[in-house]
Amino acid sequence: MKTLHYRRHSKKDPDNTLSRGGIHLAVQEGSKAWHYNYRHLFHGPLVRTAQTALAFCKGLGYVPEIMPVVHEIGTDELFAEIATSEFWRAVEGGASYFQALLVAHDETKAQEWAGPIAESIHKMLDDIDDNQTAIVFGHSPVIELAAWIILGFKLPEGHDRLDEMEGIVFATDDVGKICSGPKITVD
Repeated sequence: MKTLHYRRHSKKDPDNTLSRGGIHLAVQEGSKAWHYNYRHLFHGPLVRTAQTALAFCKGLGYVPEIMPVVHEIGTDELFAEIATSEFWRAVEGGASYFQALLVAHDETKAQEWAGPIAESIHKMLDDIDDNQTAIVFGHSPVIELAAWIILGFKLPEGHDRLDEMEGIVFATDDVGKICSGPKITVD
């Protein structure tokens, strides 16, 4: 079995970098996860995922050996395409980012975006050894979109709304099939 903790970046400032509170939260969450002995830490290409990864490592007390950037899990271009005025209206109306994505875009478009994201999860899980746990930092609604396609276009209850530093556990079963585990919450 291989396990991947896919977490949303920490709290940000209006300039899309981590806030002081976001850095503190990432350090705090890292200090709770030292026992996983992460060898791999993956993160998206945007600065706040790298900042979250570094602050998390400070809390861990070590830096994982392998820390690649995974471009497929969130670029400025992807978010510009997702974040239409209809998307933001849905968010302002109380929808989660994932729910807003499905309101603002048809299912075919959502599947088109989800394909490469799901492939990147397969690749990340392929890169880690059996009986290891890795961590990845990315963005909402990309995390939920990955779970949605991997789990057959449905999400477990509560997995459609991720706050900062929350996430979803992905794991392989005995035959290598990816399944979703519990939602990672922040205390």
